[in-house]
Amino acid sequence: MKKFLQVLPRLMVGGTFLTAGFMKLLEPAQNFQLVLEQFTWIPRTALEPLAKSIPWIEWIAGGWLLVGFLPRLAAAVLGLLSLSFIVILSGPVWAGQGLAECGCFGTGTGISINQMYGLDWVNLVLAAFLLTRSAYPFALENRIR
Repeated sequence: MKKFLQVLPRLMVGGTFLTAGFMKLLEPAQNFQLVLEQFTWIPRTALEPLAKSIPWIEWIAGGWLLVGFLPRLAAAVLGLLSLSFIVILSGPVWAGQGLAECGCFGTGTGISINQMYGLDWVNLVLAAFLLTRSAYPFALENRIR
């Protein structure tokens, strides 16, 4: 039972990011770029590269964490992504700007910025927890060593 409980954070964080990346990859990158344009302090020259790369990073690192391939690296990448999303969403959340959607799971999902802000905090804490682990039960890395 203890090993199963140690797997849950990996499944939650990995599954969240795998899904978020996959949902954005199903849509044109311009959709996510339009969402990023809502955050006016992101430099315009960075919008297109971010819109094209973030979904792939989420999908790959989420998948790696889910199956336990290089789980420490994947947890670090996803923890940093969570932290950056918290920083990006903090302004609108604390200023009370009710942006309809954050686009975190693609467009049309109905997930509010406040909901994503909370989920990002949960992902950050779980990713930090995963970084403190010395072993990852039921991980692919255990099979290939």
